[in-house]
Amino acid sequence: REAGSEILPENPYEKAFTSLQNLIEENCQTQRNIQFYANQLNVTGRTINNITRATIGLSCKALIDTICILQIKRYLINTSLYIKEIAYKFGFNESTNFFKYFRNHTGQTPELFRKGHQKNS
Repeated sequence: REAGSEILPENPYEKAFTSLQNLIEENCQTQRNIQFYANQLNVTGRTINNITRATIGLSCKALIDTICILQIKRYLINTSLYIKEIAYKFGFNESTNFFKYFRNHTGQTPELFRKGHQKNS
């Protein structure tokens, strides 16, 4: 293909990536382990990383975390659940681990994120 063309080259992993993305969206509340997703797709951990790197340039773990954080943000913005309830819903038995996970990925605490996104009543 010509340089500068808007047509992207074929990605042999496109279908597998879509399946992976759907699996993560359905399961990230309880599963953040790469091997779980590799097993679901009947591939190795190395292959699943090749799939994500070839498709979006990120590791599978980064994709899992990105989707998980997005879902947590949705819960923080759109529900009145206590933060501890959201933490438990996403498989964090210790709320301190949930706070660390969220802060490491967003740069702020769940409370600050929620306050900054509250709808004006």
